[in-house]
Amino acid sequence: MRSFWTVLTLLFAVTARPVEAPPPATLATLIKGHLFELELATTPATRERGLMERLDLPPDRGMLFVFPDEAPRRFWMKHTRVDLDIAYLDRSGCVVSVTTMRTEPPQGDRETEDQYEGRLPLYPSSGPATFALEFCSGTLDLLQLAPGERLEVDAERLRALAR
Repeated sequence: MRSFWTVLTLLFAVTARPVEAPPPATLATLIKGHLFELELATTPATRERGLMERLDLPPDRGMLFVFPDEAPRRFWMKHTRVDLDIAYLDRSGCVVSVTTMRTEPPQGDRETEDQYEGRLPLYPSSGPATFALEFCSGTLDLLQLAPGERLEVDAERLRALAR
Protein backbone atom coordinates (compact mmCIF):
# COMPACT_ATOMS: atom_id res chain seq x y z
CA MET A 1 0.00 0.00 0.00
CA ARG A 2 2.84 2.37 0.83
CA SER A 3 4.37 2.06 -2.65
CA PHE A 4 1.03 2.92 -4.25
CA TRP A 5 0.88 6.21 -2.33
CA THR A 6 4.52 6.93 -3.11
CA VAL A 7 3.92 6.42 -6.81
CA LEU A 8 0.71 8.47 -6.70
CA THR A 9 2.47 11.30 -4.83
CA LEU A 10 5.36 11.30 -7.32
CA LEU A 11 2.96 11.22 -10.26
CA PHE A 12 1.03 14.18 -8.84
CA ALA A 13 4.25 16.11 -8.17
CA VAL A 14 5.42 15.60 -11.74
CA THR A 15 2.09 16.41 -13.37
CA ALA A 16 1.27 19.34 -11.07
CA ARG A 17 4.25 21.39 -12.26
CA PRO A 18 3.51 23.87 -15.02
CA VAL A 19 4.87 22.67 -18.32
CA GLU A 20 6.66 25.28 -20.36
CA ALA A 21 5.57 25.06 -23.99
CA PRO A 22 8.48 24.66 -26.39
CA PRO A 23 9.03 27.62 -28.69
CA PRO A 24 7.65 27.26 -32.19
CA ALA A 25 10.13 25.77 -34.63
CA THR A 26 8.99 27.97 -37.52
CA LEU A 27 7.14 31.19 -38.05
CA ALA A 28 5.13 32.11 -41.14
CA THR A 29 6.03 35.72 -41.89
CA LEU A 30 4.90 38.18 -44.52
CA ILE A 31 7.73 40.47 -45.63
CA LYS A 32 6.93 43.13 -48.21
CA GLY A 33 4.13 41.02 -49.69
CA HIS A 34 6.11 37.75 -49.79
CA LEU A 35 5.32 34.86 -47.45
CA PHE A 36 8.29 33.11 -45.82
CA GLU A 37 8.47 30.14 -43.50
CA LEU A 38 11.26 31.10 -41.11
CA GLU A 39 13.00 28.61 -38.87
CA LEU A 40 13.59 30.14 -35.45
CA ALA A 41 17.06 30.15 -33.91
CA THR A 42 16.43 31.23 -30.32
CA THR A 43 19.05 29.32 -28.31
CA PRO A 44 22.84 29.46 -28.38
CA ALA A 45 22.92 26.01 -30.00
CA THR A 46 20.41 26.81 -32.76
CA ARG A 47 22.02 30.19 -33.44
CA GLU A 48 25.46 28.57 -33.69
CA ARG A 49 24.19 25.83 -36.01
CA GLY A 50 22.21 28.19 -38.21
CA LEU A 51 21.94 26.95 -41.79
CA MET A 52 25.16 24.91 -41.76
CA GLU A 53 25.38 21.89 -44.06
CA ARG A 54 22.18 22.69 -45.97
CA LEU A 55 22.54 21.76 -49.61
CA ASP A 56 19.75 24.09 -50.68
CA LEU A 57 17.35 26.64 -49.28
CA PRO A 58 14.01 27.12 -51.03
CA PRO A 59 13.22 30.74 -51.96
CA ASP A 60 10.28 30.89 -49.53
CA ARG A 61 12.29 29.63 -46.53
CA GLY A 62 14.79 31.25 -44.22
CA MET A 63 15.98 31.54 -40.66
CA LEU A 64 15.27 34.16 -38.04
CA PHE A 65 17.98 34.47 -35.40
CA VAL A 66 16.68 35.94 -32.15
CA PHE A 67 19.13 37.21 -29.55
CA PRO A 68 18.27 38.07 -25.94
CA ASP A 69 20.04 41.43 -26.22
CA GLU A 70 20.87 44.12 -28.74
CA ALA A 71 24.54 44.23 -29.71
CA PRO A 72 26.79 44.42 -32.76
CA ARG A 73 26.57 41.04 -34.53
CA ARG A 74 28.72 39.23 -37.03
CA PHE A 75 28.05 36.07 -38.97
CA TRP A 76 30.22 33.81 -41.07
CA MET A 77 29.70 31.00 -43.54
CA LYS A 78 31.23 28.17 -41.52
CA HIS A 79 30.22 24.84 -43.10
CA THR A 80 27.53 26.63 -45.11
CA ARG A 81 26.93 25.25 -48.60
CA VAL A 82 24.65 27.89 -50.14
CA ASP A 83 25.05 31.63 -50.68
CA LEU A 84 22.89 33.57 -48.24
CA ASP A 85 21.47 37.06 -47.87
CA ILE A 86 21.38 38.45 -44.35
CA ALA A 87 19.49 41.39 -42.89
CA TYR A 88 20.28 42.59 -39.37
CA LEU A 89 17.42 44.22 -37.46
CA ASP A 90 17.40 46.23 -34.26
CA ARG A 91 15.09 45.51 -31.32
CA SER A 92 12.18 47.34 -32.96
CA GLY A 93 12.48 45.56 -36.32
CA CYS A 94 14.30 48.35 -38.15
CA VAL A 95 16.82 47.08 -40.71
CA VAL A 96 20.34 47.96 -39.57
CA SER A 97 22.25 46.50 -42.52
CA VAL A 98 21.99 43.96 -45.32
CA THR A 99 24.58 41.96 -47.23
CA THR A 100 25.12 38.80 -49.26
CA MET A 101 27.35 36.13 -47.78
CA ARG A 102 29.14 33.81 -50.23
CA THR A 103 30.04 30.17 -49.69
CA GLU A 104 33.66 29.41 -48.97
CA PRO A 105 35.65 26.32 -49.95
CA PRO A 106 35.05 23.57 -47.37
CA GLN A 107 37.58 22.75 -44.71
CA GLY A 108 40.50 20.96 -46.31
CA ASP A 109 41.76 17.54 -45.22
CA ARG A 110 44.99 19.07 -43.90
CA GLU A 111 43.39 22.20 -42.54
CA THR A 112 42.81 22.49 -38.81
CA GLU A 113 39.54 23.87 -37.48
CA ASP A 114 41.40 27.02 -36.38
CA GLN A 115 42.95 27.47 -39.84
CA TYR A 116 39.58 26.96 -41.50
CA GLU A 117 37.79 29.40 -39.20
CA GLY A 118 40.65 31.90 -39.55
CA ARG A 119 40.21 32.20 -43.30
CA LEU A 120 36.46 32.75 -43.24
CA PRO A 121 35.32 36.35 -43.81
CA LEU A 122 33.07 37.92 -41.21
CA TYR A 123 29.89 39.78 -42.10
CA PRO A 124 29.24 42.32 -39.33
CA SER A 125 26.14 44.37 -38.71
CA SER A 126 26.67 48.10 -39.12
CA GLY A 127 25.09 48.70 -35.72
CA PRO A 128 23.51 46.92 -32.76
CA ALA A 129 21.04 44.19 -33.74
CA THR A 130 18.65 41.88 -31.90
CA PHE A 131 17.54 39.88 -34.95
CA ALA A 132 19.13 38.52 -38.10
CA LEU A 133 17.20 37.18 -41.09
CA GLU A 134 18.89 34.76 -43.48
CA PHE A 135 17.46 33.88 -46.89
CA CYS A 136 18.76 32.28 -50.04
CA SER A 137 20.89 34.64 -52.10
CA GLY A 138 18.84 36.98 -54.28
CA THR A 139 16.05 37.48 -51.75
CA LEU A 140 17.27 40.92 -50.70
CA ASP A 141 17.12 42.05 -54.35
CA LEU A 142 13.62 40.61 -54.68
CA LEU A 143 12.41 42.33 -51.51
CA GLN A 144 14.43 45.51 -52.13
CA LEU A 145 15.07 45.53 -48.41
CA ALA A 146 17.27 48.43 -47.32
CA PRO A 147 18.68 49.84 -44.08
CA GLY A 148 16.22 52.09 -42.29
CA GLU A 149 13.12 50.11 -43.31
CA ARG A 150 11.01 48.78 -40.49
CA LEU A 151 9.61 45.25 -40.66
CA GLU A 152 6.53 44.23 -38.73
CA VAL A 153 7.81 41.81 -36.10
CA ASP A 154 6.39 40.87 -32.73
CA ALA A 155 9.70 41.83 -31.16
CA GLU A 156 8.64 41.40 -27.54
CA ARG A 157 7.22 37.93 -28.16
CA LEU A 158 10.30 36.88 -30.11
CA ARG A 159 12.74 38.28 -27.52
CA ALA A 160 10.85 36.32 -24.84
CA LEU A 161 11.78 33.13 -26.72
CA ALA A 162 15.49 33.95 -26.83
CA ARG A 163 17.84 32.21 -24.47
